[in-house]
Amino acid sequence: MTTWINRRSGLPERHKGRAFTLVELLVVIAIIAILASLLVPVLASAKERGRRAMDGSNLHQMVTSSLVYASDANDFLPAGRRNLAATDDYTWFNGGTWTNMLSYGWSQRVAYCQSLNFSTLLAYVGTDPSGAGSIFMGWIYWGGRDDVISDGALVYSSPKKASDRTNPGSDTLVTCLCYDSNGAPWNSLMPHVKGSAFVQYASDARPAPPADGLAVGRLDGSANWVPWAQLQPLQQADIVYYESR
Repeated sequence: MTTWINRRSGLPERHKGRAFTLVELLVVIAIIAILASLLVPVLASAKERGRRAMDGSNLHQMVTSSLVYASDANDFLPAGRRNLAATDDYTWFNGGTWTNMLSYGWSQRVAYCQSLNFSTLLAYVGTDPSGAGSIFMGWIYWGGRDDVISDGALVYSSPKKASDRTNPGSDTLVTCLCYDSNGAPWNSLMPHVKGSAFVQYASDARPAPPADGLAVGRLDGSANWVPWAQLQPLQQADIVYYESR
């Protein structure tokens, strides 16, 4: 350590280190900002992969529980159709079936995709906001529904039994909640937009960008992430999406 002699006192004094200049400080701050800009997308991507993995785990539990139910019900899957005379609406779920499935392993905790964590809609999962025996879930359940017919031709056949996998789409049992309102006076809902965002588009707005993809649970018990380009649109009340075979 360098020691200097104070001319007035004649006593030695320590040399104080040179302080940072403003330019050096700004350079350090800039380097930290650059490192942060590189790390934030990596961390966000890792979190989204974790959410998708959790979606797969929750879907696997719901599909497995549905298959256990079917084994006790002569192969019939839990019925998703509401007990209403009106045309089926795939975006809602049968209230009586929901209550029944709670004893088979379903719960509010597994009844929504993780992207819904970013939406006020999460509070409605497992409830009946309409008061008409219609349960809101953070998934679309495809089993035990009305078939979709257009101009007299069968467009989509909902799987009614666990062994009912004979036509395109029937292998899809549950997907993330995702639909285009198709001009109806309510919002379009898209999960996993640009990563983790859950977006509610206005009824008169085209959902753009759409979801990056959806988690899909199938009748063979598997569940995984499916990119948007591999999903098939189905016009029911809204336009909903499933994995075609």
